Amino acid sequence: MDEPALEPWQWTEQHWRKVVNHVRAGRRLHPTHWKDNARCAVALSFDSDHETNELRGGGKSIGRLSWGQYGHRVGVPRILKVLQQHDVRASFYVPAVTALLYPEEQRQVIGDGHEIGIHGRIHEMNSVLPHAAERDLMLRAADTLEQVTGVRAVGMRTPSWDFSPNTLSIAKEIGVTLRLFVDGRRRLL
Repeated sequence: MDEPALEPWQWTEQHWRKVVNHVRAGRRLHPTHWKDNARCAVALSFDSDHETNELRGGGKSIGRLSWGQYGHRVGVPRILKVLQQHDVRASFYVPAVTALLYPEEQRQVIGDGHEIGIHGRIHEMNSVLPHAAERDLMLRAADTLEQVTGVRAVGMRTPSWDFSPNTLSIAKEIGVTLRLFVDGRRRLL
């Protein structure tokens, strides 16, 4: 029973359960032990959205656009300095437009040994895009990141954690890998 003409507060229980059940997670992944008997594992990752949060909505606010410059001018340099001080590697998820605005930043991230992953083209919302547009934007984002950094991205974080029913199949098509750490070992799915 499809009820798109109704407001969410008007949906039947059957309909809202169908919506929620569409995204139920699988089994929990909890390792029996971590490598070298560590108490836990930590993954550091950062979103380098910069001005793209405002640009995706039309870029009308000069104030919000200027807020986006903080990431490039202050945020990323501070993060890179701390990571270097502790000899730690991280993942940076970068919209393609950010990479085009600040190519030297992306080359420094890669040069320092960190990963750059796909984070959309202009921080678009995948759930409102037709399949063809989402695919085109993801392909263009991957190509742009590779052109700027010289490295093909194999990781991805969707902008605003926004998935459509097509997002994972498109990601798989373009070569994004799902990486998990199980029992202290990296496994690709």
